[in-house]
Amino acid sequence: MNAVSNPDKVDRLLKLRQACQQYIMDVARDGEYIGIVQFSTTAETKASLTIISNTTRDALVAELPTSAAGGTSVGAGLDKGLTELGVLDGNAIDPDGGYLLVVTDGEENTTPLIEAIKPKLIASSVVVDSIAISQAASGNLESLAQDTNGQLFYFRTDTDSNSLNEALLVIGARGASKYNQKPHLARYFFMHFKSQPTRHACTAAQ
Repeated sequence: MNAVSNPDKVDRLLKLRQACQQYIMDVARDGEYIGIVQFSTTAETKASLTIISNTTRDALVAELPTSAAGGTSVGAGLDKGLTELGVLDGNAIDPDGGYLLVVTDGEENTTPLIEAIKPKLIASSVVVDSIAISQAASGNLESLAQDTNGQLFYFRTDTDSNSLNEALLVIGARGASKYNQKPHLARYFFMHFKSQPTRHACTAAQ
């Protein structure tokens, strides 16, 4: 990965990384599974589905991206995440009941695009929540959330708003009742951060 040198981008990346760290450490429930995918032009699994416990939280936090570069293929991240939701400890499982959380600055510029992957997500009954860095992010994230029974949240990194942490808390709370019914419920983070100068940024890509 290429280092992020712009001080403003470093600060934005740090804030987003800290918010995801808080989710893993304080919001995710013991017994839940979390994995991490990093995407840019392509997608890479940073952490396969890992059961949340006192001994695994720190290891997951260590896999959160610290730098980024490249294009934006949200579809590549979604496709990789859907694949990972179908595998647990090397065994095939039904991804039904899984959650994908996309964190991105948004505007797609590399295939596969969201629309190409969305039918697979709907057929698999996977819920997709998204956190977009302002309304400049891809408009396809809104329809993706609607069509998969997820939610879309906007976050501005040029303010002192606590909206990112609040969005993660809402996302965590939404899964509580389903988690009580299906303890193997998985949430899968996807993170993207553009290397080019931009007003809006997010965690993190290759």
